[in-house]
Amino acid sequence: MKLGNIVIYGDSYSTYQNYIPEGYSCYYFPFERERAPFLPSVEHTWWYPIVTREGNALVENNSWSGSTVCHTGRMGEDASMTSSFICRMEQHIATGLFQREKVNTIFVFGLTNDNWSDRPLGVPMYEGFEKKDLYQVLPATAYMIKRLREAAPEARVIWIVNDGFKPEINDVIRESCARFGAEALFLTSVEKEVGHPNVKGMAQITAQIDAFLG
Repeated sequence: MKLGNIVIYGDSYSTYQNYIPEGYSCYYFPFERERAPFLPSVEHTWWYPIVTREGNALVENNSWSGSTVCHTGRMGEDASMTSSFICRMEQHIATGLFQREKVNTIFVFGLTNDNWSDRPLGVPMYEGFEKKDLYQVLPATAYMIKRLREAAPEARVIWIVNDGFKPEINDVIRESCARFGAEALFLTSVEKEVGHPNVKGMAQITAQIDAFLG
């Protein structure tokens, strides 16, 4: 399926050396590192086979290893001006990226660090957001989906959901996508090493995305 101009927001699962913005933390490299799976080439990531198909183009892979969607970082730090998905999204909105680049498809592959590091969940909310709410996972998730749909109303927004999330997180993804006109793909049975997809796991993610896109 033709997806056009694509933007990715991600964490470690979507990084690859030299394919993310300078200064961002990277997880995947084309060589083996201690206790971490490596990917022999960028072609083995979940996203590269998709964005390089005929008719598609990668505008930016905005992925930062270890990052959270909410402003509370993985180690409890304030990530509101650095690595949070919301911060990075707002920078794109402020610079007019979605209109300037005529973005057609936005993939969000996040919440793994929010979930695994037990960031504060908060309660579901879908309007009336204040900055303090965005330090909590559930409001931050709904806010990001709502904000992307407002900022890029012509784009297709697809949230890729890792397996093993808390039920509350999965529920707010479903509800937010239904409310704001986005889509959610819930992954299943992805092979991992040290909590991260290996070569086979990446191929499984790509296959599930392809099946979802039809």
